[in-house]
Amino acid sequence: MKSVQGVLREKGGFTLAELVVVLAIIGLLAGIAVPVYSKALGAAQQKTDETNAAMVESAVQVYVADTGMMPSVAATSGTKEAFDEVVTVLSGVGYLNVSSITSKNNNVFEYNSTTGKVSVKVVVAPTPT
Repeated sequence: MKSVQGVLREKGGFTLAELVVVLAIIGLLAGIAVPVYSKALGAAQQKTDETNAAMVESAVQVYVADTGMMPSVAATSGTKEAFDEVVTVLSGVGYLNVSSITSKNNNVFEYNSTTGKVSVKVVVAPTPT
């Protein structure tokens, strides 16, 4: 009569130790990959925000070149509200193909109606204590 191990070996099964080693390796790789992926995702989202800000600023420059004046916004210059308003104005007259722009990183876009500059204010989330 064959032992249980002998039967399993004949069928090509894996031992518990082999399975544990494989799971440990998978866990180790996941532990390395997740933080790297998160960092890359955050960097890509930041770059998207910067690109969106540059796109709006370019649209402002084209608007100024065409009309000879800055887009009119009622909101206080240098605020998120001014940014939202200038995006609405520029999309309304065909200088932007989007009606709103939101941050992928919870950053804040700001528009200076005097200079036409658009900036991305990085908002750092508070660390839990």
